[in-house]
Amino acid sequence: TNSPAGGYDWLRKLDANVHEYTADPTLLFQKLTRGEGTISLWSMPDVMLYREKKKFNVAYVIPKSGVPIITDGIAVVKGAPHEEEARRFYEFVTTPESLSYTAKTYYRIPARTDLDRSQLPAWMNDPFTRMPLDWEILRKDGNDWLRYWDAEIRGRNKQ
Repeated sequence: TNSPAGGYDWLRKLDANVHEYTADPTLLFQKLTRGEGTISLWSMPDVMLYREKKKFNVAYVIPKSGVPIITDGIAVVKGAPHEEEARRFYEFVTTPESLSYTAKTYYRIPARTDLDRSQLPAWMNDPFTRMPLDWEILRKDGNDWLRYWDAEIRGRNKQ
């Protein structure tokens, strides 16, 4: 729509239903496990980590309408003081073995599409709908949207 107004309206409605903004994910998942909340918007890898490794009674639901897929990036910065060491680290981290390990251990979905999918957790092969995003607009306007959220919406819409 070329305007964030609809998104801001949605966030105001969401904010009106927020019981509490916790300081960190551990506190959030503790409160959810104790029944102090029933739903949260959070990143799926963290939910999996707290459920599987820390045995918190939490789960996730992927909406049929789709979810944004955020990929973690890694790069070698040209001219870095230890560029060769950074390059070797990059090569190590991006091997199929390392990506399989982080997928299984930390629930991180690899960005590479050339991996043997049988080496990834079964749930990573389940179909899901990617939410369409205009990454260029997000890159250009995302910081402004976050500033507006913090200054004008977050914690200001209780009924």
